[in-house]
This record gives sequence, structure tokens and C-alpha cells, in this order.
Amino acid sequence: MASPHDETPVPAKDQCFRRMEKFNNKNKDSLLTMALKADEPLIQFFDDGNAGDIRRQLDDGAIGQRDKFRPKCVAIGPRFRGQQGLNDGEELKHAAAYDFWHCTDVPFSVLYSRVEDVAAKARRSYASPIDDSITDEELAAMLFTDGCFLLQLIAIATDDGAGASFGSRYRVAELLPILLVDIFIVENQIPWIVLSALMSVRPVQVMRFIDMHVAGWFDKRVARPGHAWGESADDCKPIHLLDLLYKQQTGQASTSLTLGDLSRFRQQVIPLASASELAEAGVQIRPSRTPRFADIHFQRRWLVFGRLLLPPLQLSTQTVPIIINMMAFELLYSQQLQGRSHMAAYIGMFSTLISTEDDVRQLRRKGIFVTTLSDKDVMGLIKRMEPHIQSAGKVTAHPLQVLITTFFKRHRLWITLHRIVYHNLRFLLAIGSFLSISLSILKAILSLRDSPMAAPAGTGH
Repeated sequence: MASPHDETPVPAKDQCFRRMEKFNNKNKDSLLTMALKADEPLIQFFDDGNAGDIRRQLDDGAIGQRDKFRPKCVAIGPRFRGQQGLNDGEELKHAAAYDFWHCTDVPFSVLYSRVEDVAAKARRSYASPIDDSITDEELAAMLFTDGCFLLQLIAIATDDGAGASFGSRYRVAELLPILLVDIFIVENQIPWIVLSALMSVRPVQVMRFIDMHVAGWFDKRVARPGHAWGESADDCKPIHLLDLLYKQQTGQASTSLTLGDLSRFRQQVIPLASASELAEAGVQIRPSRTPRFADIHFQRRWLVFGRLLLPPLQLSTQTVPIIINMMAFELLYSQQLQGRSHMAAYIGMFSTLISTEDDVRQLRRKGIFVTTLSDKDVMGLIKRMEPHIQSAGKVTAHPLQVLITTFFKRHRLWITLHRIVYHNLRFLLAIGSFLSISLSILKAILSLRDSPMAAPAGTGH
């Protein structure tokens, strides 16, 4: 009995790729004009309002030489299609897309039809109508190839790429560190409905990929044995792949505060102290139990001490672009995130804790920062993000600031005494050591004086 692949003529695949080439040669400006809508989650670009300023400020002087908002190897979706330097990525996508289909047990036309069925809805996933000169057929060809490539990349990264050709598997493995950054660039996305349609034919472990190969960059504890991978990515209802990463990395809100609630708060909070000032006040800084950005807590210890728990963060040439793109994503989609700004609150916490390079060193020693970057680079990165911590970020961080304010108000006397001890600890230890030695010597002298004299040797009858 012939397999479904034998029933599918080879030109069908070639026709799809010819559609891709035709699309590449068209004017795509109409695809790139986006307008923010609050009523539904739409794919956003930097072309409207102040969004361009977000890009310029976040990317200005960023660590490394590459543009953090531009793919280095592969274009996903219409934004960077056909741009210089991405041609090799197109060849890789074609090979990976063919491998993805080849691992299924359905004819090519069946798999392709799944994308054609959602092409019209995917077109509406952009904030402005797409020019009629770009047909649904041409758009479907682009979405099919990009979607198959993403899922085949995920399959290979999670050791589920059975049937992949040697060339495709080798090149994906070779370029994986670069690709893992490119596919999470905020403008380098396609609608999630495309990936969901393709996975209805061939399921791929997207959640495992997110946790093992991306969240693991932020804290290696995520990729531990025994982790449950049963949660469906569709349950998170992501807009696209970056949104899924954002939801997984930030976690659930620890408060139900809204912007309106914040404006009605009468309790005044003190500005959060720096890492050095918290140490002076007897507040320890420790890593949280999870790396999710929303997992920030303040606890009291032994009545008079405090402990601030912060998610640990690895900063590297791979994680920095993803962090910046998640920050930009949160800013672009702030209305659709219902006022939740966990990235802004998380970065805002560091921005307050870090006032000098010594604060960075303290956080590094506490295991909060795991990085090969210099203290100066880390401080510069955090401070560049500071202007984008808007009111939504303050809402998210407000309950924590209330707890810290209460701690400082209730223990003013103790904090003052602790600061004196903290700043004079070496002197006090030296005095203590001197007194201890002096007392030991005095005790020895007194014991010798009070002991009876021994009888002379050799005496006796």
C-alpha cells in the first residue's frame, strides 16, 4: 500500500515555495503598518505612535554589536522578509518545512490546507488590513513555510525530529543559539493560530521547548528531571510564540490591583532602598523558588529581620536580547495585558536596588545575577530600561513596596542599631577578639596564681 507521501506529487511542495518567492518580490509596506487595538490581541510592530521610541531607547547602546530587534539568521512573518543577510535562513526554512511534513502521515495537500483554512483569520491578526495585492494564497504560503520551520526547529531541539534530513538537522543544531534568539524577536512573529493548525496534524512539545531551552537560560532549575510537560500551549491562549514565552516566564499575578486601585491608595510608600541599604537595614536578598518574574516576595524573619526574594536571572548574549524583546512586547501590548506589567516591575525592582556597581556585585554574590558581563554592563542595561517602567509596572510592584515600608516603619530603632553594627562590624569584631584574648590571658594568670605550688622533685623519706 502506497504511503500518503507517495500519493502527493512533488510539484505541490515546489508550488508552495514558488508562492513564497512571489511573495518576497512584492511590496510589503501594507503589512508593516500596525495600529494598536485594545479589543483583541493583534500582532504589533514599532511603526505607530511612540513605539519607535521604545525600540530606539531599548536598543541604544545595548550589550553586543547586533540590533536586538532584528533577526540575524531567519525571518518569521512579513516584517523582515527578503532583507539582506537572511537568504541562508530561507533555504534552511524550506528544508525544515519539508522535513516537518515528511514526518507526518498525511498528504502534503492535507497539511497545507490546514494553514489555508486559517489564512484569512491570520490576515486579521494584523492591526491594519493587508493590501489586497497580497492574496490569501500567497500569505498562506509564507505562513505555512514559517510555521513548519518553527515547529520542526522545536521538534529537533526537543529530540523529537525523527525523519529529519541530515542537512536540516545539522544546520538547525549548528545555528540553534542564534535561532533561539531570532524566533523570540517581538516583530519576528506569526499568529499562534497557524502553529496550532499545523500541530493538529503533528503535535510538537512546545511547552517542553519553552521550559527546557529558553526558561532554562534564566534559571537551570527549570529544566530539572520530573518536570510535568502535560500543559497544553493552547491553554495559555498566546498571540504568538513570544507571548507564550512571556506568559511562562512571568507567571501569574500575585495581586489583583489595578491602575484605579493605585490612585485610591492613601498609604504612602517610601522609595525602595538599594541593595546595600537593604543589607544595612537587616534585609537579606535571596533567590526566589522559581525563575518567574512575578515570583517576588518580602518576608519577615525572627521578628526584626527581613528577606527579599527575587527571581534569579542569567545575563548573556542570548538572554539579553530576549529580555529586551519581552520588555518591548509588554510595552506594545500593555492594554491587552490588562495592566499587568511583570517585566516592568521586575526590571524596576533591579533599577531601584542598583545605584552603584557595588550593588551589582552584592546581587551577583547573592545568586540573583548569574552573568559573565561586567558590573558596569549590567548596571547600564538595567538603567536603559528604567524609563519604560510605566504606571502599570508600579501597580504590580506596589504591594511589595507596602510590605517593605511597613517593615521600615515598625523597626526604626532596630534598623538604626543594625546599621551601626553593620558599618562597624570589623571594628567590633576586632574589639571582641582583643577582649577575648585579654580575658583568656587574665584567666590563665589567675589560675596560675591560685593553684598550689608543686612539691620539689626528689624529696621524701
